[in-house]
Amino acid sequence: MTQHDPGGDTDAKALPAEAWRERFRQAFGDSPDLYTELFAMSPAPMMVEDWSAVRPIVDQLMPTAQQSIERQILDSPGLAEKLWNAMAHVAANPAILAVNRVPSEEFYDDYADEFEPSITPALASVISGMADGIYDNPWPEMKILAHDETPIRIKGRVFVPPAYRDTWRVVLFTYEDITETRRREEELLQAKSAAEQAALAKAEFLATMSHEFRTPLNAIMGFSQVLQSEAFGPLGDHRYTRYAEDILASGKHLLGLIEDILDLAQAEAGKLVLNEETIDLADITSQAIRLLQDRTMRAGVSIDTHLPEDLSLLRVDPRRLRQLLINLLTNAIKFTGPGGAIVITVGYRADRTLAVCVEDSGQGMNEDEAALAMEPFGQVRRSHHGNVEGWGLGLPIAKHLVELHDSHIELESTPGKGTQVRVVLPPERVVTG
Repeated sequence: MTQHDPGGDTDAKALPAEAWRERFRQAFGDSPDLYTELFAMSPAPMMVEDWSAVRPIVDQLMPTAQQSIERQILDSPGLAEKLWNAMAHVAANPAILAVNRVPSEEFYDDYADEFEPSITPALASVISGMADGIYDNPWPEMKILAHDETPIRIKGRVFVPPAYRDTWRVVLFTYEDITETRRREEELLQAKSAAEQAALAKAEFLATMSHEFRTPLNAIMGFSQVLQSEAFGPLGDHRYTRYAEDILASGKHLLGLIEDILDLAQAEAGKLVLNEETIDLADITSQAIRLLQDRTMRAGVSIDTHLPEDLSLLRVDPRRLRQLLINLLTNAIKFTGPGGAIVITVGYRADRTLAVCVEDSGQGMNEDEAALAMEPFGQVRRSHHGNVEGWGLGLPIAKHLVELHDSHIELESTPGKGTQVRVVLPPERVVTG
């Protein structure tokens, strides 16, 4: 830092605010060209115009009950052009020349003087604001042609310094070129639209293929049931019966997978629709448990329920709620070994939401595995848990079904201790009275 002798000027950093103001007054008073220099050096696109000839035209446009000044300008293209032609260009800095692709200021007068009807809405908005005594107005976003005929998008502000608000002799414009920003936004919107169309095409393809798969699968399962039951007489060798059972089991497994993939595709495409009814949750829970009875017995797992006696009715889609419970229970059965237990608990929370919890005593998951379990086909990546059937669609489909009911799902799991999956229904789904 430069040191000054005691008799000279004090350290610049130590000057009080008033001393700084005095320095600026002296600098600008002694160097009027400094304004021009700062204007030219500014990175902000700026332009100065003289609107003193515009003011008397606007003063004659008295707003009426039927038409504001803005409306009068919008309804009269000739008036808009007259106002535009009354604006006298004073100066444009290099930054605004760059925005408008003008090679130098000598070309700017002709470019700025040319009236384009597309500019009328922005012009009407700004002049209306100034007529109402608002001297810092946004210049609305608009499309224009640059000097080289390139389409550009701009937005900015129009400001009248306090000393010129009676005459409008000095009007300062600042502009921003937002062409590239809008281009990127449009690309993102197009990409989003393309992704949505691809998802829709995928859903339609899967729906069609699901139908194509179902027809032969139903025939396979039907014929295998005939063989299994020996409807037309004994098969002979006992191995044929076992083969028929394997065919039937494989067909059911494949059909279940196809149904899951179709449900997931429909959910992701937003095509799952609720058919809501007022139902008894206890009945739906019993139905889900009965449908899984054979699987539960084969796995050596027990299912218990803890339901409150005063359980209210619910307004839901009964088929989707039953499917939701079946998915959660099936998932719990898969990861709970023989002798394990699954408990369904229902309870009200302090915020009047209703929580339905499916808890198992299975192997549990760590935090990363729990996150994967909520993703489609997440089960495939959890191979270290051994040969567990399924493709990891149960929980993702359950999540979609829960969200379809304006609800949310909570998952807590501890390795070696088990997992809790809670479906939290909002008060609006609980029927009272």
